[in-house]
Amino acid sequence: MILRPPRPCGTCSVLKEELKQEDAHRELREAQEKELKFCRTLEHFRSQVIKATYGRVKPFRDKPVTDQQLIEKITQVTEDNINFQQKKWTLQKETQLSNSKQEETTENIEKLRTSLDSCQ
Repeated sequence: MILRPPRPCGTCSVLKEELKQEDAHRELREAQEKELKFCRTLEHFRSQVIKATYGRVKPFRDKPVTDQQLIEKITQVTEDNINFQQKKWTLQKETQLSNSKQEETTENIEKLRTSLDSCQ
């Protein structure tokens, strides 16, 4: 006698199909929850970038900041920072040069005084 597995009954097939559908719905819900969490995290990050870029003042009272506006503002802030750093460096060099010239002038005045004193 050959033993064969029992044939699935109609109820078993229906139950299996229901389980598949429930699994699919659960996976869909989990994917939607992950997407929602990701969107919230991304929106929180975006709002933090806006605060850091624009400060506490709302840039546009009636409208939200667009991505393009945010990119332009970040570009402007970055360029302003670069320009500031370049001006700072230039001023430091000019100050060093001015200090050197002042020291040289002071030394020359002292030499001149010494020469004048020796002439008297």
